Amino acid sequence: MAYAPNHRSPKKEPGPPSGDNTYISGYGFVATDPRMLQEQHLKKNVSTISVAMVGVFLLPTFFLVPVTVVMQTIVNALSKTTNQFVLLTTLAQEMRELILYLLSVLLPICFLRFFLRDVSIRGAIHRLPDKKKWSYAVPLTLTVVALAGAGSQFVNNLLFQFHIVPLTPNNMLPGNNISMAFYLVRVMFLPAVLEEYLFRGLILHSLRRYGDTFAVVLSSAFYGMMQYTVTRNLSGFVFGLVLGYFVLRTGSVLTAIICHLCTGAVSSAIVLAQHFLPSHYELVENILFIVILAVSIVSFILLCTRESNAFIMSDTNNTTSTAHKLKLCLSNGVFIVVLLLWAWQMLRSIQII
Repeated sequence: MAYAPNHRSPKKEPGPPSGDNTYISGYGFVATDPRMLQEQHLKKNVSTISVAMVGVFLLPTFFLVPVTVVMQTIVNALSKTTNQFVLLTTLAQEMRELILYLLSVLLPICFLRFFLRDVSIRGAIHRLPDKKKWSYAVPLTLTVVALAGAGSQFVNNLLFQFHIVPLTPNNMLPGNNISMAFYLVRVMFLPAVLEEYLFRGLILHSLRRYGDTFAVVLSSAFYGMMQYTVTRNLSGFVFGLVLGYFVLRTGSVLTAIICHLCTGAVSSAIVLAQHFLPSHYELVENILFIVILAVSIVSFILLCTRESNAFIMSDTNNTTSTAHKLKLCLSNGVFIVVLLLWAWQMLRSIQII
């Protein structure tokens, strides 16, 4: 008896299901936990940002000798044809500091632009902030920075009780107009643009996918660690929190640039008053603080009354808590290197008496 052949197609082996899946031995293709995906992506981003921060710490030291040699060679060559050796030396010192600052910020910016190509900040850079919102931002930022400065002074006094003296940067102004121009560009204009592009532009926006609260806190921590002294760490962190908040509130990095520029202008005005008006320095400082405080109180009242949910951060698409994400950062090897560099920098900025 002949049997008809079985024309049924053989049973196909099940392939990997659609979507994000991971092959686990003994279990086959298993759907990937969204929380695990976010944690993996977060670790990668934090590592990339931390590498850039290592550059911020080490690049000035790495380029210090070659830049100094080049500037000294230029001074020696020019001094043979002119009798302005002192002027050229002062100018060369300012140029050296300017070049080292540019290298320490521009190279990390280029690094992050290359490795964070999936982060788009064009809208946040080119979008003009709403006038009402950024007009609140300027006086409130200046007041918070002033209060943070008072807190830093309290920390100074507290450390002094334990015979620890934080070393402050040399605020002596250059003795000629050309060097003064380079000084103001380095301490007021360039930080307002470059640092805000780096911290409130690239770093903040690359972290927003993990929640706005986390993004503001971590980007502010990175910014605070950049400030080189113990007392400036505190004020820098608070400054970063305020600027990050207003960037998200207005949707524009230009808000942070404006606030940073105004803060730098006020700080420079106080330093200039201390240099040119030593007998009226405290009067100028007190008048500025009273005026800024009065305007900021009005701005705060208007912000609270006119803006709904003024202090609520958006943490959508967030599968883990901010505390857990910060713990993940602390377990990241490159981030730990940044913390060690920061600690080393802090030890160099204090003196035991």
